[in-house]
Amino acid sequence: MRSTADGRVTQRFQVDTQGLLAVSPNGDRFAIASPQHVRVYRVTDARLLYTFTDIGRSQFSVLRFSPDGNYLAGGYGTHSESGAWRLWRLSDGALVAQETYAYTADNEVWAIDFSDDSATLYVAFPFRVRLVDTRTGAVLDELRAAKQEMALGFAPSEQEFVIADERSVRFYSSVDGSLIRRVGLPLLESPPFASAISGDGGIYAVYSSQDGIGVFRLPASGTATPVLSIPLFPNTNIDEPFFLRLSEDGSLLFIRDASDKVHLVRVADGTVSTLAEGVLFFDTTPDGAFLVTVEDVVKVRRVADGALLYTLPSIQWLGVVQGGQALAVVRENPACSSHRISLHDLPTGNVLRETGLLSFAPGDTRETGVSVSPDAKVIVVTRSSRAFRRETALYRWEDPRPELITLWRGDAAPAELTFSRDGRCVALPSSVILPGFSDKVGAQGRVIINGWLGLLPEHLRYTLRNTRTGEMVEEGNLHILPTPDANIEFFLVTVPANIRSEPLSLTVEAPPFLRRTVPLSEVFGQWTISQPAVLLAGDIDGDNEVSLLDFGRLVAAFGSLAGEDRYDIDADLDGDGEVSLWDFSWLLLHFGMAGDE
Repeated sequence: MRSTADGRVTQRFQVDTQGLLAVSPNGDRFAIASPQHVRVYRVTDARLLYTFTDIGRSQFSVLRFSPDGNYLAGGYGTHSESGAWRLWRLSDGALVAQETYAYTADNEVWAIDFSDDSATLYVAFPFRVRLVDTRTGAVLDELRAAKQEMALGFAPSEQEFVIADERSVRFYSSVDGSLIRRVGLPLLESPPFASAISGDGGIYAVYSSQDGIGVFRLPASGTATPVLSIPLFPNTNIDEPFFLRLSEDGSLLFIRDASDKVHLVRVADGTVSTLAEGVLFFDTTPDGAFLVTVEDVVKVRRVADGALLYTLPSIQWLGVVQGGQALAVVRENPACSSHRISLHDLPTGNVLRETGLLSFAPGDTRETGVSVSPDAKVIVVTRSSRAFRRETALYRWEDPRPELITLWRGDAAPAELTFSRDGRCVALPSSVILPGFSDKVGAQGRVIINGWLGLLPEHLRYTLRNTRTGEMVEEGNLHILPTPDANIEFFLVTVPANIRSEPLSLTVEAPPFLRRTVPLSEVFGQWTISQPAVLLAGDIDGDNEVSLLDFGRLVAAFGSLAGEDRYDIDADLDGDGEVSLWDFSWLLLHFGMAGDE
């Protein structure tokens, strides 16, 4: 023991075990956990008070005294055998409560603590916290973490987006986000690891570590009906499932497991057959008639008889598109600096069309990923670079070179997108639904924010209008793309591809900036925004003019910093996290001005 004041050794103890150490709050006792037992010693003379041997099959990873020093608790969770926790009373050494579990990831004991009055023991697992009465050992309650949700995509119609957790499958409107229906599930003992839903929305398959693979029928309301329980190895040839895929009508379930095998389960009778081995990833047609696997090469098989139809050279990505009629294949050159995409007739392998993609400067791109939307009209490119970390770009598949539609950079860039099969809707990883991009083209412009010092604003909104009719054509958040030039940034907006020869205008607005409107022009079918949108700060209250009302808001927040109660983000006119004389000077410079109507 050492003094915390000067670090001097105040006492030494000779003990016959080494392991995890815990000291009582008043410092009169200490405990050491070894692989075989837990021993409690008195500090004054190192006398052994208790030896607890019933600790389970592994050494404790957590050990703690209660605040009053009357209890000792410990536990562990291993990656191979079991999980356990124990609670002892130190007045007589009695074992008050204990639990031992068969191992799953959900049963690892991550932390143990007591309430301030020592009346309650908290045992924390990855997804739940168990509350135990320290006096009696009775379980008082169990608090479960927020449900782990899995986005299943668009089904059964393109107007519905499906999300599942261990308790229910929920169908949301992709138009307004309202809940259309909720189907309850028999409670799973652990969160879902892999799941799938049939294209018609009637069958749901899920794998969780404690429950195995279950297949359920989803009624219009109420609770799902179990249809099939699929055993895993050694009872079948199926190892731990990594990926599930259901056919459109739910009659066929495809499984890729931890042994890199693809299995087919016929839901009607539960028969299992192995279709392929050494598979990195796979895709199927909606009706389940064809299986495409990436092995040492790409192989296309007919599921009915297992016939190998043809092979393709090794690729970076593939996807079954156009309702199962075509196969999109992405190849990259060895330097990862350019990609080429080809579209094949799926039954025959014949090339339908092919296009070059982007070329990246050598050394600039660290990692790239390319995919194609289900309707084969939009190309998705994700990459990381030194300058922008992550970047996600969407292109219309046009010959000879794809045309940029929209682009996200930095933390706002989604790592993946989920498209509806008709391309009319897109879901971000946060389950935010956006209009699709199959019928859009991109228009690039410049925005100038005088005096802006902070991070690029993410709350700016844009509106596209037909200036002849006044009709709103498109609206959304303005995605600003950072550039090296101070105060001058680029942005991309989308324009419906079917609009031709109509006068358009772009309006940008959001506090604390005055509204600005600039014209769009069409040159050879491409929209351009030649005039920059110059944003003038000072409109704190959002009424599109800089007046005494804005002055009052700034005075009220003057001298405050971001995070303080008085701080008003809209009064921070230069975005530097402080409402100061610099913001006051910008308000004076623009005082009396009004934005565009």
